[in-house]
Parts: sequence; C-alpha cells; structure tokens
Amino acid sequence: MYNIGGIQPDKPFFRRIESEVTRVISKQIYENGYCQYNSKDIARTIFGTALQKLSLESNAAMPDSDTVFYRLKNSELREENILSMLYESRPQSHAPIIILLDGHDDMYYGKRRKKDGKEIRVVGTQPKQGSHHAFKYLTAKRLYGEVVYTCPLFNGSVVDKSIEIIEELKKSYTILEVIGDGAFPSSILVNYLELNGIHFVFRYPSTPKLRKKKMKYNVVKKYATTKKDGWTGRRGTISVKFHICKYRGRKKQNEKRKDFYIISDRNIGVRKLRKTLKERWDIETGFRDIERLTIFTTTRDYLLRFFFHTIACIIYNFWLQVREQFSIRLHDMVLLILGLNRFNIFKILEKRKRYFTHGIGPP
Repeated sequence: MYNIGGIQPDKPFFRRIESEVTRVISKQIYENGYCQYNSKDIARTIFGTALQKLSLESNAAMPDSDTVFYRLKNSELREENILSMLYESRPQSHAPIIILLDGHDDMYYGKRRKKDGKEIRVVGTQPKQGSHHAFKYLTAKRLYGEVVYTCPLFNGSVVDKSIEIIEELKKSYTILEVIGDGAFPSSILVNYLELNGIHFVFRYPSTPKLRKKKMKYNVVKKYATTKKDGWTGRRGTISVKFHICKYRGRKKQNEKRKDFYIISDRNIGVRKLRKTLKERWDIETGFRDIERLTIFTTTRDYLLRFFFHTIACIIYNFWLQVREQFSIRLHDMVLLILGLNRFNIFKILEKRKRYFTHGIGPP
C-alpha cells in the first residue's frame, strides 16, 4: 500500500471509490423487476469492464453481456442524463478555472449507414489506427485537473459548440482563460471571449494572408481581422483585434521546420505565450488515460459510446482526486480496486445467477 507523508489509503478508502462510481452509473440503468440482476450489478459489471479495458460483447467470462446491453438500451439514455453523471465527479462550483479545449476521436470501423438507411453519427477525421471515421467528442478539461464537460460533436461547427460549452460552464465556474489547438481560433470565438472578458491563448493556423506579411519570429504584434455581423449579414463586418506571435516548430527528420502562430488577447511576452500553449498538452495526456478506461465496443449507437466515454472520464476524475492525496498512479489504483474483490469482477452476474438458481454464494 502507499504511504505518503504518514497518510496510508486503506481498503475502505478504495471501496468508497468503487461504491461511489457504481452509484453514479446505476442511476442511469433501467431497473427491471423481472430480472434477477439489479441496477448495481449491471453498474459494477460496466465499471469492472472499464477498469480492465475489455469488451462486453466478446468477453468469454461474461456470459450475460446481452443482459447488460438490453438493460442499457431500455434505460432511455439521453445526453443530458449522461452529462449529469459527470457533474458529480467535477470540482466544486464557482471555483476559478483555466479551461483546455480539444476534440477526442473514438475511431469507427465499418459502414457509415445502417441497414435502414439512417446515417451513423460519425465524422471524417485524420487517418488514424486504420480508419478515417470516428465518433468525435468535444471535451473541456480543467488545467491539471478534472474533465468538466464533454459532448458528442456531429452536427455544427467546433466554434459554435465551444461557445455552448463555455456558456454552460460559466453557470458553475469563473473561467479565467481558455487554451486550445489550431482547430478552435475563429474571429467569432475570439470576439465572444473578448466581449465576456475571458483570456485566451490559441495556436493559429498558417494562412496565405499571414505568410504574405512575412512576420518576424518571436515578436508579438497586434493583428486585426473581421467577422460577419449576424444582424446585417454579408453587408456588415465587425473588427476583431488580438495579439499574434510567429515561431518555428521543432525540426523533424527529413522535414523542414514549420512555422506556427500563437494568438492571445494579451501581450504577455513570447516565452510566456509559448509556455501557456504547451500547457495544452495536459488534455492530450488526459485523453491517453481516458482511452485506457474506455470499454471496447462494436455498437453503432452513439449514445452508448458516449455513455462509455463519460464513464471513463468519471473514473479519470476520481483518480485525479485520489492522486492529490496519495500520488498514486492510475494503473496502481485500478489494480487495488480490482484486488478488493475475492472473485473476478467480471463474474458478478455469474455469481448472482448461481445464488438465485442454486442458492450458492452471497446474494
């Protein structure tokens, strides 16, 4: 066991984590009075599957996986209900936070249409892991902290969805700054953040207009562009001003060094701008840990996939809270929680069936 500064996490501590995550998941599970498994049994099975990153469909040790999917499909999952699970694992409200924005791809393999002709909610993305289609999620994460919001991204632009996320988070938090990648900077988003008094740092794409200016490296300059006025349409435009800095990326083997741009509402110096932008990688490392907790599935139902993605975010948030106290790694926490049970966590439903059928074991 870990012993940091004289504080030692005991078994009841990790049991509370297991029971808390199970409680959050079980709220969304359809309760069937005719089924011998209650909602907590289904929730514990899903939780255990996520911990070991296995598949409910192909797990030989889970003979009743069809029961899990039947109960999930009858649970009437909705985006707002799934998000309510995440709210219970977020930090306290009205706290000042710095937001990291980024998109996360859950790669999809197969046809983009179902047998009935309906289109599956997948979007085109950069070729990765043998596919160029994915279920995409737009995620907001607190800097060096928990995932505070996530949502499917199918229709609409990234900019519009980002504004919706920020508007939603403003109800619960004081947003100090927004940091994002090159997919987010837009005159519409920049104008929105300036009007709301929120600082921002984005990586800006290299455009022909910028390249013609032949800006000097590592020099912060004022830059102005325009955006269409929503009231007057194409006839009217609104001026948008911000600071921009040009810098060179790292040299890769057999490749030329690429030019990158950073934009911000403040002139805080080149070194601090680049340091702030580097902090965006915290969400990338967060996605890597979330992927380790995401259940493998072949389902085409985007709500089920979003449900599994949200569960991974919840476990990740609880791990961050534990790490603040005990400096424990995610892999070690997973092993400790799995080690609490005398039986394999994937045989939960099997144990329940033995009890109801033969009266063997605990109820």
